Amino acid sequence: AALDLTQHDGDRTPGFPLLLVLAGLNPRLTLLLQALLGLGASALLYLTAREISPNRTLSFIVALSPTVVLNQLFMETNLLSEHLTTVLAIATLYVGVRFVIRGTTRGSATWLGLLAAATALARPVYLGLFPVYLLVVILFATPGRRVASTSAFLAAAFVPILGWMTVNAITIGQFGMSLRLGLGLMNHAAPFIEHADDRYATMRDILRRHREAVAQTEE
Repeated sequence: AALDLTQHDGDRTPGFPLLLVLAGLNPRLTLLLQALLGLGASALLYLTAREISPNRTLSFIVALSPTVVLNQLFMETNLLSEHLTTVLAIATLYVGVRFVIRGTTRGSATWLGLLAAATALARPVYLGLFPVYLLVVILFATPGRRVASTSAFLAAAFVPILGWMTVNAITIGQFGMSLRLGLGLMNHAAPFIEHADDRYATMRDILRRHREAVAQTEE
């Protein structure tokens, strides 16, 4: 928001923070934007379903899912990155479905790559979908344009990601998407590894020492 990165610690990717900046760091306006994103997700789901089936009623039922699923609806009243990530993921899915049905062009491949990158910059775990959409582009590209479409997708998908990783490398000395990703993986694995028997004592004890060191650093 201050247009500098002096306080950047590599904890977050820029997707949701940019939404907060767009809302002027105003919680009420942010919640309104999140509600609008929920409506956008419904509209995109409807369009996606219409690409697959001409049945408008079925498409409408599919589109209702973000609105009638109470867990998703109630989460819109919290400041969380899930809402932005959801609409970006559905937008990427919509473009991907159009590829499968209509065939790809270089322009549409570029949009798919940009949307995939934006989704990953909202939540890094969505990097795992890159190979899926790359396969979609390769298999369903318009004949004679496969190389151009694939190149366009790769450039659009990886330039923003590599750009953000470069920002992290310059500001915090770590070439990666987010420091939070590693911490999250450690927290998920630790409750299981800490109960490992003595056959795995070396790995178990290393994890314990490292987790304690990280906890002390955060405090």
